[in-house]
Amino acid sequence: MNNLRNSSVFGAMLFLSMGCCFGDATVVEFSELDEAPTLISPQPLEMPGLRADRRANGKYWVFLEIDEKGCVVTAHTVEGPSLRFGEIIEENLLDRQFTTPSKGGQTVRAYSFLPIPIHFQ
Repeated sequence: MNNLRNSSVFGAMLFLSMGCCFGDATVVEFSELDEAPTLISPQPLEMPGLRADRRANGKYWVFLEIDEKGCVVTAHTVEGPSLRFGEIIEENLLDRQFTTPSKGGQTVRAYSFLPIPIHFQ
């Protein structure tokens, strides 16, 4: 994640990591949770109208924030081989549901950077 420091997301992540709150909800990193949230009904990414492009192969790092119900609130690709595919990853993640994040038995908002590998053959 070499370009992370140059990303506008870096400032947001720094702010979040300082223990900020949104309303009544504390936002914590996945590693601080009682149990890491898992994707409910994982499905392949949908890429309508795009053909396989080997130049897009690689790992995409996505900043992901989920709310107290496990709904994806924010998905932002911060690094990857192709911005076009990064946008598609973001769109796909916004429709996904995770298990409810909790810390100390209380539901919380949570965030993390997730690596998402893409490989076209």
